[in-house]
Amino acid sequence: MKSLKIILIITLITILLNSLIFSEVIEKIYAVVNDEIITYTELKKFERGITANLREEYQGEELDKIIRERKKELLDSLIDRKLLLSKAKEKNYNVEQYLEAVTKEIMKKNNFTTKEQLKRALASSGIDYEDWKKFQLDELLTQTLISNEIGSRILVGNSEIMELYRKNIEQHTRPAEFSLNCIFLDKVNYFIESALIEKKDEISTKLKDDKSNFKEIAKQYSELPGTDDKIFLGNFKKGELNAKLEEAALKMKKGGISTWIETGTGWYIIQLENLTESRLIPLKDVREEIERNIKNDKMQVKIKEYVAKLRKDSHIKIYHDYK
Repeated sequence: MKSLKIILIITLITILLNSLIFSEVIEKIYAVVNDEIITYTELKKFERGITANLREEYQGEELDKIIRERKKELLDSLIDRKLLLSKAKEKNYNVEQYLEAVTKEIMKKNNFTTKEQLKRALASSGIDYEDWKKFQLDELLTQTLISNEIGSRILVGNSEIMELYRKNIEQHTRPAEFSLNCIFLDKVNYFIESALIEKKDEISTKLKDDKSNFKEIAKQYSELPGTDDKIFLGNFKKGELNAKLEEAALKMKKGGISTWIETGTGWYIIQLENLTESRLIPLKDVREEIERNIKNDKMQVKIKEYVAKLRKDSHIKIYHDYK
């Protein structure tokens, strides 16, 4: 009987130890923020929530890069979020009313017609719908706090707007735009140089005699692929076209015709169909965008200061890095 009791005790201890080891793996404590703990499970849910939101803005390699960058600072981000949420809850903000609008916008972006489709898409990424809803509500809470406590107090003066406008004048300048017709002789069609010279001379002679009839001559001789009439080269902004062709085009007046220009694919004579000179966008047309950019820059600074103060006034203990 005594040996049986010992076996039972050993068994219970083994079960308890296994339970503790399992708990350590799944619910490892990474940090304590005031009276709240941050566990592995919570970090994973937070990571999934951030990843789901990032997928609404980014794709492919850019998405992968941003996810990797965010993961490096994930624990700090969750600590900051907890501090902001705690402050937001003190203000008793009601954001439930906005969740439906956020959900509808996300569904619209992803061409979902029902919430069931959204739930299935989330599930396929390992995200529980209720966890996702909580993440979005927390997002709305923190955004409301930041908007009310920081954003509403940031002012942007006229002098700041004008200074940034002048400083970034190139960004507010629309490049020159032009459209071209052409006569194109494709290199793959001319293995014998004499045949090429003969064709070029024939075309040059016809143009010399009647430049006003460029389009008709071009339709007769041009070998431009991919177009119905074989003469319309396209519409271009400065910097989009082969450098040799662009340089010649920007020196011409409307209706002007170039000499022969050799490129990697063949020989061109181009005609400038239309040209719109580069032009400065008026301040009134970009004022709101500039003001928004200035405000966002100021917001980032103020948010860091606000969170730094919250951290200073809180008890935070980090036990492990999250990798």
